[in-house]
This record gives sequence, C-alpha cells and structure tokens, in this order.
Amino acid sequence: MSPRDHGDVWAMLRAESQAWAIEPTRLSGMVALMARGERMAAPAHNSNGAPAGIAVVGITGPLMRNGGMMSDYFGFSNYAAIRGKLYEALSDRSVSKILLYVDSPGGAATGCDELGADIAAAAKVKPMAAFVDGLAASAGYWLASQAPQITMTTSGEVGSIGVLCLHTDVSRALGVAGIQPTFIVSRASPFKVEANSFEPLSAVARAHMQDGVDKVADRFISAVASGRRVSAATVRSNFGKGRTLRADAARAAGMVDRIGTLRDAVGLSGSSSTSATAQIIDADRIAFRRRRLELEAMTPQERESADRLRRLKILEQS
Repeated sequence: MSPRDHGDVWAMLRAESQAWAIEPTRLSGMVALMARGERMAAPAHNSNGAPAGIAVVGITGPLMRNGGMMSDYFGFSNYAAIRGKLYEALSDRSVSKILLYVDSPGGAATGCDELGADIAAAAKVKPMAAFVDGLAASAGYWLASQAPQITMTTSGEVGSIGVLCLHTDVSRALGVAGIQPTFIVSRASPFKVEANSFEPLSAVARAHMQDGVDKVADRFISAVASGRRVSAATVRSNFGKGRTLRADAARAAGMVDRIGTLRDAVGLSGSSSTSATAQIIDADRIAFRRRRLELEAMTPQERESADRLRRLKILEQS
C-alpha cells in the first residue's frame, strides 16, 4: 500500500474516523510521511512476562480504533490490541501491577472513550500507573489520565486536549483538471454527502461538524477530569487549552503526579528490575521492526493474504 498523494491519505484517515484526538502538527507530519509511502518509526509494544509481576501495556505511536494492514504497514497502534493486553494483565494472576507505557501523539477519537473507561475500571481491580516516555498528546493523554498515577520524563510533553476534524475542498483543483463530480442522492437523505471534498464546506455542514467535535471534546474533558480528580472547569482552564505542556508546567497544573524515570513509575528499587523492563520494551521494538521488514518484502497480494490469516487467528482465539 503506497499512497500516491495527500488526497489518498486523507481518504484513508477519514475512513478510520471523522474526529481526531491527535496533536495537529504530528498529524500533518504523519500524513506527509504516508503520502510519500514512508513508514512510521516502530512503536514499543507491551510485553508478556514483565519483571516482578508487572505487566507493561504499550500505548505508543499514532492510535487507530482497530488493527489491519494500515496499522501494520505504517506502524500504528490500535485500541483493540491495547484492550486485549489490558485484559490479559487483569486475568493473569501473576500480574500484581499494570504499567501503561505511553509515547503517543494521539489518534482516532472513535474508540478512545471506551478504552479509557476500560483502563479506569482496570485501575480499580489492580494497581496501575502510567509512564510518559516523551509524549502523551490528545488521545494518548486521554488514556494515560485514567491511571491513578502518572510519571513523565523531564523532557516530555503532555496535553493537546481537544478534538479536530478536517475538511479538504478540492473543487478548484478538479475544475482546473476539467473534472466536475456530481452526486445523485436519495431525496430522503439531504445531508448524505454534506462536507464532501468536491465542493466548498457549507455553513450548515460546518456547524454540524463543529457540534460533533465539541461533543467529543466534552467527553474528553470529562474523562480527564475524572481521571485526574479535578473539575472539568480546571481541565478547561489549566490543562493547556489544546497545547502540550512540558514537565514542570504539567506537574504544576496537576496533569501529572511526578517527573521521573521508568524506575520511579514502576515503583521498584534497584536498577535490575528497571533494566529488565527496558529490555522487554526494546525486545518488542525489535520484534515489531522484524514484522515491518517482512511486510515490506511481501507483494501487495501476499500482504493481503497475511492480513486475512491474522484476522482469522484473532477470531479463532476470541
């Protein structure tokens, strides 16, 4: 799958979710890379067998609702896989604590609220903490905020609380090319094609889109307020207003509990356990890169067959 231009990429992104809880500049960079057919850096995935009864659940890279070829090829994480690892940690009697390992610019809004609720519920069953290793923006922070304790690195950033959606008007470009699309829509569905990219955005469609992102943002703010044990008004006024905050400012605002290292987040003394956790994360990075190289070596037909086989295995295990 090699997107030819930005139009192809936006079509894929819009198909995944109309609303995005993602840091805007990261989204633009992601789109540019995808348009050139380049891959994202491999995210660190969570692992079975973390030391001292700690299960590491990775929330890394751009976040999509479900997995598939797009996620595998471009190096995205997805809510379904994160939820699966969370459930594994809850059901594993050898696991005494869950660590959310977060380094994400955010992603699709659809599915984030539900996963956040699952994380909050899991935190009532087993002790949980979140470690922000670089960035927890938008949907990434939404999920991290559901852990009772958040530790972030000194150089990290958290926040970008808010929701966006995109409308791209390509009507002028099509006109220059001599192309004029025409929709034939059923009379019972006058809004069926509103906000399409082949014509300017109408005031009615814009108002509808604005209402949609505002409603999702309200849920976002409510979830963060609940997770951080503050009022929604505090989140709206003190948690960046859409910006990310660096470590000192984030701690002062109450967005995180402390600034520290992985060892601090894990809550273990001594370097051996921390080193083992880091080795697990590194091993998962290597495994993901190996999988990515395998996909790159496949023809499009082989990748499609591999994806179908993966989905069948998931169904068999469910």
